[in-house]
Amino acid sequence: MLGDGLVRGIVSAASLITVTALVAALVAQRLDRPWQSALFVVLGLAQLGVALAVRATRAPGSTDRNPWLVAVAVSAALQVAGVLVAPLRELLGTEPLSSTDLLWCAALATAPGFALYMTRIRVNRAHPGS
Repeated sequence: MLGDGLVRGIVSAASLITVTALVAALVAQRLDRPWQSALFVVLGLAQLGVALAVRATRAPGSTDRNPWLVAVAVSAALQVAGVLVAPLRELLGTEPLSSTDLLWCAALATAPGFALYMTRIRVNRAHPGS
């Protein structure tokens, strides 16, 4: 059995990402926007947001955080490039998104990570040192 609520955390993160991605796809479809591309962007960015939200806390005095943040930023840029760069769009079968669509997708994609981050803060305040 996995300890410290790991299974519950995984299920929570997966559920939040799933609901957010489906909302993005349904709203985009309703607005006659490229829903597959919206789903692609929101799904990828939401996963990266969750990675940021649940990362392990740094050890006191540790400053070796930059390579990890660079990797997340590069991944996010490549995710967005999948709907902006023509050769990648052709490879991935996506359609271009407008800047408004991209901003909307990016904003929506923050929801799962933000929710998990706020939960983490609440749990840490309720159980200091755990």
